[in-house]
Amino acid sequence: MKVNAIHLIWTVWGESRQACVHRIHERNLITTNVVLGLPYDICRHKARLMRKMKKPSAAETAILTILWENQPCSVKTVHAHLKDERGVGYTTVLKQVQRMLDKGLVSRQQGQGRSFLYSATETEDATKSDLYERFVQNAFGGSASELVMHALGNQTTSEAEINAIKDFIAKLEK
Repeated sequence: MKVNAIHLIWTVWGESRQACVHRIHERNLITTNVVLGLPYDICRHKARLMRKMKKPSAAETAILTILWENQPCSVKTVHAHLKDERGVGYTTVLKQVQRMLDKGLVSRQQGQGRSFLYSATETEDATKSDLYERFVQNAFGGSASELVMHALGNQTTSEAEINAIKDFIAKLEK
């Protein structure tokens, strides 16, 4: 009998096949098409969807910012940070964090009692780089110079900011 990861999880965790598949995805474990029992095309399509789903929204980015500063932390901690500045309720934050868990943006571990502690799955730099690349691609056709020209043309730029930009360009040219 061929043993795969699902069978091992069934044996060790004593869960249903669907729960095993969910746990594999929840923990970002690497699986094969054989393990999931899905045809190659479906797995390829699912992988493409998962890549698209990992892009955080504005609300998710606010939660990730709190997690990067305090991780691991509970939904209660995230809510305490968000309630004053955004006026959101606890259940709203809880649902958003659960969706982020489904998308793979956060991971969770058992906390004290019935609570869970959440952590961001990607670093702050990696997430910001992805968001920046997506923004530049969508808004400026992939042109960083268009972005800079637009940013400098729409705001009053101080002499100090202009000097900092010149210094940065000089470092890039070396």
